[in-house]
Amino acid sequence: MRYALSLILLCLLVSHNAVARSFTAVDINSQLTAAGGTNPRGYWEFLPTAYTEESDRSFPLVIYLHGLGSGGNGTTELSKVLGNGPPDILNSPAHPLYDLFEDEQVIVLAPQVTASTWWNHGHIRPFLDFATSYYRIDPRRIYLTGLSAGATGVHSMMNNDARADEIAAYVPCAIRGQVLAGQGDALASSTAYWALTAAGDQSALAFNSGDRLASALLDPSPATLLSSYPGNDVVRTASLSSANGWTWETGVPVNAGASLKVTIFTGNSHNSWDRTYENPNFWDWLFTQEKPSVTLSSPLANARFDSGETVNLSLHAVDRDANPIPDAMIEWSSNLDGLLGYGANLTLSNLQIGVHKITATVSDSTYQQRIHVSRTLTIIRSTPYTARFDIGHSDYPTNGWNNLTDRIDGAVANAVDTDGTATGVRLEVTAPFDGYQVNGVLADDLYPLTVQRDTMYLANGSSPAQLSFSGLNPSRTYDMTFFASRTASNNRTANYTVDSSTTSLNAANNQSITASLSNLQPSAAGELILSIECDVAATYGYLGAIILSANQTNYELWTDDHFSPIEQADPAIVGQLQDPDADGIPTFLEYAFALNPRVANSRDVMPSLLQTGPHHGLRFTRSPNRSELTYQVLASSDLLNWDLIAESRNGAATVDVGSQSHSISESGTETKEVDVYDVSTSSPRFYRLQVLTDN
Repeated sequence: MRYALSLILLCLLVSHNAVARSFTAVDINSQLTAAGGTNPRGYWEFLPTAYTEESDRSFPLVIYLHGLGSGGNGTTELSKVLGNGPPDILNSPAHPLYDLFEDEQVIVLAPQVTASTWWNHGHIRPFLDFATSYYRIDPRRIYLTGLSAGATGVHSMMNNDARADEIAAYVPCAIRGQVLAGQGDALASSTAYWALTAAGDQSALAFNSGDRLASALLDPSPATLLSSYPGNDVVRTASLSSANGWTWETGVPVNAGASLKVTIFTGNSHNSWDRTYENPNFWDWLFTQEKPSVTLSSPLANARFDSGETVNLSLHAVDRDANPIPDAMIEWSSNLDGLLGYGANLTLSNLQIGVHKITATVSDSTYQQRIHVSRTLTIIRSTPYTARFDIGHSDYPTNGWNNLTDRIDGAVANAVDTDGTATGVRLEVTAPFDGYQVNGVLADDLYPLTVQRDTMYLANGSSPAQLSFSGLNPSRTYDMTFFASRTASNNRTANYTVDSSTTSLNAANNQSITASLSNLQPSAAGELILSIECDVAATYGYLGAIILSANQTNYELWTDDHFSPIEQADPAIVGQLQDPDADGIPTFLEYAFALNPRVANSRDVMPSLLQTGPHHGLRFTRSPNRSELTYQVLASSDLLNWDLIAESRNGAATVDVGSQSHSISESGTETKEVDVYDVSTSSPRFYRLQVLTDN
């Protein structure tokens, strides 16, 4: 028995020592970089053991804002943050709550502002954006708490931050600041709030904040906190419910179902933080607060749809108790089209052309939480177009053009073509220019004077500027024409690069010379990235205008050759599955086999069976200039299971796939007659030609 007891104790000791929790100082100069930027200040970081062990999980986050006396330089003075609140707990192994954040598997970050600085949303938002992109954070469980000057920061976020409802719970302690009417009290239905302070320490701010939130949540407003307050003889906590309004209880009860609470401690001491952060009930309540869980199944990220195509929006949402969120509490919206509708499932066919940020706003009316889940999709224009961009100063915009006037982070959300019709193209600055100039040669030989006059520029040795074009059709190629003008006698050449293609233009005294890049192929995501750099031999490089042209596809060029404009506008004639010459061959296959869709063809132009000795195969015709097509030969012995034995992609020669073909031969120039023989000699054997298109 003694041996068994000793063994158990040994296991416990080993288990405790194996905990790989991490509580470390992160210097402001550490330059930790993520999508949300580089760490804007020094901070203390606690990571639970599970964070390093489970790399596919996200974790709750507590951000703690210190008081006025704990400010410092974010480097050598970070230790000043350790005196109170969660950092004190995590830095004290003997503290009763030392294991709390490890057991609850919660990340704690405690940033530092400079000495004698009162926190505000301008300090907090950059840090929050950094944290949520650098760490694996559960977006449903982000908590912000602060004491004294930190409480001011809590309220500043609530009152002023445009995305304040990302936080699941706000907790000001030793209250300073208060919830204001407007944005602040509008958070009543979006997030939880608990103010804790002493009766003699600005308790009126806690009463005011609670009442404002309660009035925004309930109609009619409940009786005020002060009017129902029993007195400061003992610690009391008020919780709000829709049925009873404010209810006061003795002590600091958990009451996790209440999203709005106010605690008034006895006495006048400013130090209410010890009584807050050292109370397990406080943490039990905090870690219960949670936004709805949302799984967005449609649309897929960065999905693309043709104009007029049906778009399905679909999600599954539940509250923290796994109860489904009602349809009326699920709202869909678009940055381009505004409100789209309500419900877990929505079908649309009228989204305008452009890059849409589709946002589902899901509200939990039981626990007063709200979350936004977004996806980007693009509605692609299905016809060729030309869009003109005037790049320069805001004082000289050009009518009828798309004007890009912010050299640092400017954007054109949905560019129009020369007729003023939306193209769906988004242009944005992703790496800045050095400045603007407005001394172009004033001659309108080529473009309007406002285009000729102004540019954005880069000095010799500067990092390249960068422009991103998105919302493009990956099935098309694009041409870009560049123009810039500057009254100058010395070299003012800029180099313009997309992928591996580069062209150059000297803007010095230029009136009508342009430079071009042709047949640019967007990425699969529909993007082209343009880099602008001052030539090494020039003093400055400029960009004043871009003409973007979406080229016709091979299929569009082919239909131009065979159908009139009126016929091309009629999908009953030029639709890919139509058969205008009634020969049994749909228009798409006429195109794939390089046939004439206006002349009936005999069936011998279709794929045919081959046999040489024991080997069977398939003969077909392909067109090498149909680079968007893939021709695939498949074989089967039972018509149920098909094996790919050969294919031609991007206009290239037909090749074997998986050693499934016995031989392949091609003949011809403008069209290729292809013979593919199967390696299998089994019988029976069936063959199929499959033609796929990127369009």
